[in-house]
Amino acid sequence: MSITGRLVGPEAPSPEVVTLDLELFPTPWSPEQWGSLTDGGILLFTWRSHAAALLGFALFGVAEGDVVAHLYKILLRPEFRGTGEARAFWAEASQDLRRRGYSSVYLEVESSNSVAIGFYERLGFTTLRRVRSYYSNGSDAIMMNLTL
Repeated sequence: MSITGRLVGPEAPSPEVVTLDLELFPTPWSPEQWGSLTDGGILLFTWRSHAAALLGFALFGVAEGDVVAHLYKILLRPEFRGTGEARAFWAEASQDLRRRGYSSVYLEVESSNSVAIGFYERLGFTTLRRVRSYYSNGSDAIMMNLTL
């Protein structure tokens, strides 16, 4: 169990989450993109210190009646990377997803993002396929899946 963080959620996207995304995510969403999310189609978990400071978040797309969650974004503040916090956060988020009836998670990751791909592989994600020119910048995506 993490001594730093605790899982909170699901919750609605807050200005604090949007700001963290804008500051730290390699391809942040605009405030308008965040504003277009509906509570019925997302699960947003935050990882907060015991003093309630935002350390990171994980955003999933979900569809009613489906057992697969789509990981849109996961982010942890840089100073907590490599400390075990990301694993602890993921363990609690995935446990919560299982409790909600989800049996797997899939994601897309830019093929050049070897750090993220390595993290996902350590969590047990497997590669499904590579999609050429998936992103608007022309880069390829690696589609990955994890059975919970």
